Amino acid sequence: MGEAIAMVKKHFGPNAVILHTRTCDTKRRLPGGAKQRVEITASQGEPPTPETKSSRIRQSEKPQTRAPVAARRTPTTDSKLTDRLITLQSSVDQLLHDRWSADDPSVPSHLKKTFQHLVESQVSTDIAAKLTRKIQRELTPAQLTNPESVRAKLTEFISTMLPVAETPRLTRSKTPHIIALVGATGVGKTTTIAKLTANHSLRHHKTVGLITTDTLRVGAADQLQTYADIIHVNLHVVSTTDQMQTALDQTRHCDIVFIDTPGCSPADADRIEDLKSLLEAAKPGETHLVLSAESNQGVIEQHTRRFEQLGFNRIIFTKLDEAIGFGVILNSLKTAHARLSFTTNGQRVPDDISPCNSEVLAHAIVSGLQIGTICA
Repeated sequence: MGEAIAMVKKHFGPNAVILHTRTCDTKRRLPGGAKQRVEITASQGEPPTPETKSSRIRQSEKPQTRAPVAARRTPTTDSKLTDRLITLQSSVDQLLHDRWSADDPSVPSHLKKTFQHLVESQVSTDIAAKLTRKIQRELTPAQLTNPESVRAKLTEFISTMLPVAETPRLTRSKTPHIIALVGATGVGKTTTIAKLTANHSLRHHKTVGLITTDTLRVGAADQLQTYADIIHVNLHVVSTTDQMQTALDQTRHCDIVFIDTPGCSPADADRIEDLKSLLEAAKPGETHLVLSAESNQGVIEQHTRRFEQLGFNRIIFTKLDEAIGFGVILNSLKTAHARLSFTTNGQRVPDDISPCNSEVLAHAIVSGLQIGTICA
């Protein structure tokens, strides 16, 4: 070991820094009769730079028999290493810049209350921390002492984080606009599709077609048939891709066709695959994932991941009247690459449904508005 360290000092100079040593047995006897090999990782004793030299010098070998690592580097290699170090440093700086803690003494007490309010509104702690930190950076000290200024800026920030889908303009064309609803059992798909059907038929005066693929749940088709009879819309019940094509042919004259689907457990891969085949046959222009606002964050993330293979591009949040807070709507967009379309807040058909509005939703998350204000 002493001879190896001496070789390091000779190669790197008296300021050499020993970073790591390792002794290992060899399968063959080394010159001089040694049975063990010593490896040393060292560097020059000066501030680290992309050009810092390092090398492993083995006791069984002379330094001249192996070129140091730094000597084998090319200018191109050093340039790439420098770029990677700069990128890494930038990422670390950004993480430190965004870091926020409720225990940080530099954070004003009213901002800590803002953070706590967001968490109580079911906003995830990481999103709440980022928002609070952003508020602290963006507002002046005088504005930070004004609760109204804080709420207004926070509402503005959250509003930009809530992408809302535009309502399609349903004009007469050769084929109808097809909309499918998917989601887990019990989130309110059937009631929601009845509301959408009734609104487009009775209020927007569109010719509407209605298809259900829910042939598994007892009474599901009967429930939707009751709504269809009241609205004076024909209901088509399908369970195969051939029946789906027949139903689409029979509703070709419609302006819009809604497709109701059975509730699927996110863990039921076979049922989701069957549903995927039916939707591929229908080719909907919009597929809405229906989520319940009373669900916790873990459930919502699970549903958005497992139903992603169905190609949903819209999200409907139901049961807002039963939600503890509205932050789950904001949280859902972390895992779902889709836009918000509708919210519902009750069982009344065709009422208790409203197109999403990012500013109103943001205001509700920040101020804890009653849900009637959101769906007004």
